Amino acid sequence: MQAIIDRCNECADSVYDKAKCEFDGKKEELCPLYPHRAGRRPKGVQPLKSIRKYCLWCCEGSFMEVKLCPALSCPLWAYRFGRLPDGSKYIRGGIASSGAKRKEEI
Repeated sequence: MQAIIDRCNECADSVYDKAKCEFDGKKEELCPLYPHRAGRRPKGVQPLKSIRKYCLWCCEGSFMEVKLCPALSCPLWAYRFGRLPDGSKYIRGGIASSGAKRKEEI
């Protein structure tokens, strides 16, 4: 997801600093987005679940703080509930799927 890459770039201040991420689990706590930083989808790791974990990590585990998050400029803000902004739960092949046809497809 592009939102994860954008957030990693903001955190690292540049594309090149992502390779030297301090939240790799060695020196500092492991960032939930760390496996996705290169734009790849690691096996068994769902991007939306990683975003949800990241938002909880950022808000120190408070579900209410995630809900009330004031960081509207954060690339992950729209995904903070672990869902796509249109309410669907999954990303399959780059297409959102909620189990029902989307309005654009009807």
